[in-house]
Amino acid sequence: MATCAYRNADCYNRRSSNVPYSCYCPRGTTSDSDRVPCFDKDECNYRGDICGEPESGSCINTFRSYRCECNQGFQIDDSFSCGDIDECQLPTIKGNCTYYNNTFCKNIYGSFKCLCKPGYQGEYNNCTDEDECGSGRHNCSSHADCINSVGSYVCKCKLGFTGDGRRQNGCVLRNDTIECVNTNGSSMCACREGFTGDGKRCTNIDECKTSAHDCVKNAICIDRDGSYSCKCRFGFYGNATEKCIDIDECSSSDENKCSNNATCINNNGSYECRCKEGFDGDGFNCQDFDECSSSDENKCSKYATCINTHASYECRCKKGFAGDGINCQDFDECSSSDENKCLKYATCINTHGSYECRCKKGFDGDGFNCQDIDECSSSDENKCSKYATCINNHGSYECRCKKGFDGDGLSCQDIDECSGKKACSSIANARCKNTPGSFWCECNQGFEGGDPNKNCSDIDECSNEEYPCAEQATCVNNEGGFECVCPEGYVGDGKDYCTGIS
Repeated sequence: MATCAYRNADCYNRRSSNVPYSCYCPRGTTSDSDRVPCFDKDECNYRGDICGEPESGSCINTFRSYRCECNQGFQIDDSFSCGDIDECQLPTIKGNCTYYNNTFCKNIYGSFKCLCKPGYQGEYNNCTDEDECGSGRHNCSSHADCINSVGSYVCKCKLGFTGDGRRQNGCVLRNDTIECVNTNGSSMCACREGFTGDGKRCTNIDECKTSAHDCVKNAICIDRDGSYSCKCRFGFYGNATEKCIDIDECSSSDENKCSNNATCINNNGSYECRCKEGFDGDGFNCQDFDECSSSDENKCSKYATCINTHASYECRCKKGFAGDGINCQDFDECSSSDENKCLKYATCINTHGSYECRCKKGFDGDGFNCQDIDECSSSDENKCSKYATCINNHGSYECRCKKGFDGDGLSCQDIDECSGKKACSSIANARCKNTPGSFWCECNQGFEGGDPNKNCSDIDECSNEEYPCAEQATCVNNEGGFECVCPEGYVGDGKDYCTGIS
C-alpha cells in the first residue's frame, strides 16, 4: 500500500499470495515502469487527432484530462471531438440563404454556402434561369429537341421518333404512323391521319403551325403525334374549342397573390398588383414606405418633425413653431406669460423657434431665476457719493446724503451749519466751527469749557502757574481776557516790561 501511495497510484487487492496487490495509475495518468511514480498523461500527444486537428480544432492538455477548442464552424459532438456544425439547420442562416428566390443552403465542412438551385445560375442573391439547351448542359437525345423551361428543360423527340427524349437511345424511330391500305387487287402503305409522307416514312403534321385547328381566341394549340389539342391560356377558363373566358383573379384573394397593402387590377388573362399609396414594392410584397427618410418624399416644413406612420406620415411643428406641420411659423412665446417660463423680474425676448429670458436691470440670474443684486454691497455696483448712504431696493438702489450733507445722493455737498449763525448761538462766549458733514462749538478766546457745546466760562489767566505779566506788573483778570498794569512810578505795556521812571 505504501508503494502505491509513493507512486500516486491506486491500489487494488489481488488474491494471489505471490502478488497480494497491484498498483494502477489513475485515469489520465501513466507511468513508464512499476517503480516510477504516475505522471500526467498528455492525451493530445497520445492521439494526434483526438479533437480533429488541425482542420476542426486543437487539443489542450489539462491535468489528468484534456479539452478541445473547436475552430469556427465546429462544435463538441457526442464523441467529445470537434464535429462539423450543419449551419443549414440553423433557422437564421438557412433563412438568409432562402430569403432570395431559387436558392438553397449547402453545408460544407466547417462552413456553408448559399447556392442557386439546379437549373439556375449566378450569385445566390441573383439566381437566374440557366438555359441548359443553349449551354449544352443537357442530356437530350440527338433525335430530340431541347426546350428550355424555368429552372429546368424538356427533351421532345423529333417528328418520326418516339420516346422520353433523354439519353442517346431516348428517341427511336416509330412505325405506328403507317397503315396498310387495301386496294383493288393489291395493297399499299399510307400515312395515318395526322401524319404525312410517302407511306414508308411518315412525319407528324403540326396542325398548330398550319392553322388546321379549331382553337378559339385566348387558347393555345398543342401539337400531338397525329393530332392536336386546345387549351385555354393561363388566366382563362372554358372549352378551348368554343370559348375561353378571362378569370377575374381580383374577385377572390385565393386567386391572386397580391399583398394586403396592394390593389389588385384585373387584366385580360392576367392581373397585376400595385402597392397602395404609402407602400413600396412589387405588389406581391409591399412594405411601408418611410416618407421621412428623405425630404423629397414629404412636404413637412423644415421647422417640423416628420413622423412615419403606417402607409403615411405626419408633420408636427417643432417646439417654438406653430402651424399644420407643412407650414410652420415662429411662435412668439413672449406674447403670453403662459407660454414662457421667464421670471417676472426678467424680460422675455422672442427668437426664431424659441425665446430667451434676460434678468432685468438690478437682478442677476439665467432669466428663469433672477435674484436681486445688492448694489450697496460694493462701491463698484453703485454711484452713490462717499457722503451718502446706499439703500438697496428690490431691483434697484437709492442714495441718500448723510446728515450734514445735501444733494441727490449721487453728489452730496457739505451743509455749512455755521452760515446761519444759529448754531452755537445759545451758548455764551462760544463760536461755531464748520466741519465736513457737521459742526462744533468752540469757546471764544479767553473762555473754556469741558463741553463747549453746553457752556464756556472765563479763564483766569492771572491764576496760571506761568505768570502772564511782567514781573513788576499787576495782572488784572477780565471776562475773556486779562490786562497787565505797571505800578506807579513805572511805564511799559505791563506784559513784557515795566520800566521805572528816573
